[in-house]
Amino acid sequence: MMPDRAVINSGPLIALSLLGRLDILPLVFKEFWIPDAVYQEVAIAGIGRTGADDLRNPIWQRHLAPAPELDPLLIAELDVGEASVIALARKHYPCMAIIDEKHGRLVD
Repeated sequence: MMPDRAVINSGPLIALSLLGRLDILPLVFKEFWIPDAVYQEVAIAGIGRTGADDLRNPIWQRHLAPAPELDPLLIAELDVGEASVIALARKHYPCMAIIDEKHGRLVD
C-alpha cells in the first residue's frame, strides 16, 4: 500500500509543472511537503524556469516545510534538496520520498 504522505524533490515538481499537473499532488496524497531547500532551488534560484512561478503561488506555500538537521552522511552523498527530502520523509515516517535521481532513491 502506498503511503498517503509524501515529500517531493525539485525534479518531480518541475515535471508536474511542465505537464500542468501540480494539482495531482493533493489528489494523491493526504499530506505532502516541499522542503525549503527544494523551494529555494525551484522557485527562487530557478526564476524564469519551469515550475518557479507555479511554486510561488500561495496555494503551494502552505506545503513548505523546513527539514530537520541534515545528516552529514546524506550531505556527503547527495545535494541539499535530496538530503532535505530524505530527512523530512524520515521525520514524517511513514512517508514517501519522491526523488527522481537514482542515487537519491537508493539511500535508505
